[in-house]
Amino acid sequence: MSSLSLGSRRDNERAIISLDGELDLATVSILRGAALAELEAGDCSALVLDLEQLSFLDSTGIGCWIELRNRAEDTGKSFELR
Repeated sequence: MSSLSLGSRRDNERAIISLDGELDLATVSILRGAALAELEAGDCSALVLDLEQLSFLDSTGIGCWIELRNRAEDTGKSFELR
């Protein structure tokens, strides 16, 4: 069974979400919900995904990253994978 945990912090107006575990069909909704909430926050100018502890990624996760990048771009915010 897949598991993913997220940590979030702020660096000024940059929202940083750390991913730990597996990003796949079973867990992508966890990231999507947290990331969209950050992008909708009025004081967020950038979304950064910290992938240092990510152990697995499937195409569903990549699709989510593209969705988040597009949402950030549509709202004038930046998106970064670290």
